[in-house]
Amino acid sequence: MSALYLGTGKLERYLVEKLSSKLKKESDLKMTLLFDFMRGTRITKDGTSSLDLMTSLKQDHFNRPLRIGFWHHPDTGFLKGKYAAT
Repeated sequence: MSALYLGTGKLERYLVEKLSSKLKKESDLKMTLLFDFMRGTRITKDGTSSLDLMTSLKQDHFNRPLRIGFWHHPDTGFLKGKYAAT
């Protein structure tokens, strides 16, 4: 799955629970999730981000073929990308 980001609301948490459940049930399942770094690490009003949800998923399935990545475009340096809107 690839997306700009995954929200942190009720539906998104439900999706993560379903992905976790699927990983538990199917031992040969390989899963790859890819998100945009800038949006995926953006902290919401409740203090969480897509990264938080993915961290908990990876911790629960650290020994499984689960790959989670946050892609950062090389043209936007860390400081340039993080502070472009300020």
